[in-house]
Amino acid sequence: MGSVARATMPMYPEGPPGFLLVDLGSTSRGHPHTTICIDGSWDARTSLGSSAWVADPVTGGAPYMQGKRVFAQSALQTEILACHLALSWAITRGLTHILILTDSTLLIQLLQSVTPRDISVLHLLREIGAMGGTLRWCRLLKICENVSA
Repeated sequence: MGSVARATMPMYPEGPPGFLLVDLGSTSRGHPHTTICIDGSWDARTSLGSSAWVADPVTGGAPYMQGKRVFAQSALQTEILACHLALSWAITRGLTHILILTDSTLLIQLLQSVTPRDISVLHLLREIGAMGGTLRWCRLLKICENVSA
């Protein structure tokens, strides 16, 4: 008689085919209590940018939001800062299950990566990973640009 092998890896460790996501929380199983949309923008000519997020509690109620004007070297920096701001807010509110929606493929890929990164974003990415790890369930999901608007 053969032995029954048990699966030790989830079926889709990086999400189902066609989805780009990263799980930062202590577990990858769960569902969001709050959904947060993040976005950043940047003007290369002036180096001015903005980072913003809007949080919508799944149970209803008024949305929360924050925006910040920044000097940045790239649009990526503004996207990463928006994620950092959103996670900081979520932690101070005591949230434990959050879904962060972003239109930045690169943000998700950098959070999935273990290779060296651009020093201009390295520290914020490390902080995002550490903050997300303090939450029970924290997922970043790439969505189409027109969906987040």
